[in-house]
Amino acid sequence: MRSWGVPSHSRPGVEYTVSVDGGGVWSCTCPHYTYRHTICKHIVMVQTELSAPKPKYVVPPMVRGGVIEDRDYRRRFVERALEANTLAVLPTALGKTYSGA
Repeated sequence: MRSWGVPSHSRPGVEYTVSVDGGGVWSCTCPHYTYRHTICKHIVMVQTELSAPKPKYVVPPMVRGGVIEDRDYRRRFVERALEANTLAVLPTALGKTYSGA
């Protein structure tokens, strides 16, 4: 059995538990489900969240595996940022000029 805590929209500070058993039967501890035994908005919220596509990220070439072995810290930095869904800003060679000397 899996379960999730879902906050009440109408009662601040109240949380209901949505669960699904091994047979795929959903239940919720909210009054709507308790009295009517029909699907409630809390179950719909969990089902929607579970079925939502997860975002895909493009990994820049500078951190692709095997491209720059001595810059492994950059790869780890970007992986941690992606896990936390935050912005990663890495230094690049843009703006540098070659003097030709």
